[in-house]
Amino acid sequence: MMDINIFKLKKYATVCSVLYVEDYEIIRTQIADFLGRFFSDVVLANDGKEGLAKYKERAFDVVITDINMPNINGIEMIKAIKEINEKQIVIVTSANYESDYLLSLINLEITHFIQKTFNNKEFLYTL
Repeated sequence: MMDINIFKLKKYATVCSVLYVEDYEIIRTQIADFLGRFFSDVVLANDGKEGLAKYKERAFDVVITDINMPNINGIEMIKAIKEINEKQIVIVTSANYESDYLLSLINLEITHFIQKTFNNKEFLYTL
């Protein structure tokens, strides 16, 4: 069973910044509200192109992104981010878990993969 210390998470999360990239507005809004309960600095982007532009403007402690998005997909965005900061913490949330995608993500050395649909407890544990 996952042991989650909410107070410890809140303590550390309040000084961390998150870039959350998701093309579906409903999901983006719901997860942003959830993240806002823990992180004081949550920046949203609706696709990989906007996410990369926001990443280039400033540093983030954590990047959380979907894979399948218009303009620039999550994998291409992660590649570009890792060229800027190879140690960037990246969490991928996706319903797509085909081997080609997973292999690309492994090669990009992402921090964690969460299969959609996930529950809040799993998400908190990852954070």
